[in-house]
Amino acid sequence: MGKNQQYAPYRPELTTEQKERLERAANSLEEYVHIAVEEAKRQLSVARNSGGRKDALPDDPEVCLRLPAVDPRGQYSIIDMRFKQRTQAISSVLNLRDDNINKLAYDVLTNPTVLELESRLFQIAQRHRILTRAEKLCHNEAAADALHIQARKLECDPAVAELDIVLQGLEYLLDLREGDMPDEVRRYYEEHLDVSFTREQMEAGRRLVQTGEAKILYPDFDNVLLQVLFSTPENWGLSLEELEALRDEE
Repeated sequence: MGKNQQYAPYRPELTTEQKERLERAANSLEEYVHIAVEEAKRQLSVARNSGGRKDALPDDPEVCLRLPAVDPRGQYSIIDMRFKQRTQAISSVLNLRDDNINKLAYDVLTNPTVLELESRLFQIAQRHRILTRAEKLCHNEAAADALHIQARKLECDPAVAELDIVLQGLEYLLDLREGDMPDEVRRYYEEHLDVSFTREQMEAGRRLVQTGEAKILYPDFDNVLLQVLFSTPENWGLSLEELEALRDEE
């Protein structure tokens, strides 16, 4: 059984209006995609309360196993979960670096260009979640495959790639990545962030200080359980309050 078909028992039946739309569109793949995306948006809208993004949860049932140190609450998909994992690691190491390196990292992460990339990343992650839910809801296998391809392309979006370069720079600076910083990363910093890493900064970035301590972060287990319930097909369409009630019964 294909991946799409395993979700068939949990998929809402097509309404009369949707069937008519498909008939008018000659059962085109595009119309199947539109209907699945509409249903995904509806379900995800029901699950969101007034908290907005802070109450978001990823739809991937295995995301917390893949990234166990990241709290899923407030994240949309594997895209922003990966970003959160890397920024957490950077923040933890900064506790063991001197003030000048901390200021340098802060200036990078609050650079307007980086903040704009981060904003775009969250929009991409939100769209990614819609597409992955729509893929499961789609009544046509070929259209579901098209949705899957769209979602995977978002993982390689230019904004995601640029933000990856930004984080690479800090990871090389802090010795979270071995070896010399690639020229591509240096050029990006110089051309887009107006930052040129000096030899002294690179040395300081690798040097430990005794004024702080590394922190090991653990996600809120209640949020992990909530994310599992949210991504379980039997619970599709439940509100956040209903999901929290289910979690509290566990």
